[in-house]
Amino acid sequence: MLKKLINGKHTQAVIAQAGPSGLAIISFMILARVFSKEDFGQWALYVMLITIVDLIKSGLVETALIKYSSGCDKDEKNEVIGSSWLLNIVFVISLLIISQLILYLEIFEIEGAVLFLIYYPLYGIFSMPYFYFIWNNQVLLDFKNIVIVKLINSFIFLSVCISSFFLKFNLEQIILFNILGFSITSIICLFWGQTGWNKLLM
Repeated sequence: MLKKLINGKHTQAVIAQAGPSGLAIISFMILARVFSKEDFGQWALYVMLITIVDLIKSGLVETALIKYSSGCDKDEKNEVIGSSWLLNIVFVISLLIISQLILYLEIFEIEGAVLFLIYYPLYGIFSMPYFYFIWNNQVLLDFKNIVIVKLINSFIFLSVCISSFFLKFNLEQIILFNILGFSITSIICLFWGQTGWNKLLM
């Protein structure tokens, strides 16, 4: 009974949300202790901006991908995934151009906002396979794979946060390590498959 409950789709879906969220809270608490109040405020601003843009991207890309690739035949699904990858790449490139323009005009002087403009394009590119792995497995209702990948990514960043107790990473280094964590997880996802990146070439 317990095994059946653990292997259930609903249970795995809950774990996929709750597990990484719990680790993210722990990481956030550690950084609150490690950073100064000013640096932690800038980190919170950076994370907030990342979250807002990811929500916009989710509305444009993820929702359409899951909606239109569910229940269709293989050829149609491949076309949807390829179009989704193209749309995502266009979104990141557009944001890169806008970010560089804003940086050039020196509109913002707040460190967290400036770091977001500098590093979001990198985050957007290197995290792309990670998110597509999750989205495609949502279509397949394979939440076990989602749990594994999300926990790997969360544990990598948690390890960085714990290390910062001893190595005293600054704000920009934490951001770079965060992007590196997504890059490592994305590489794992690419080798695992189900990211659909090759559909872009079809």
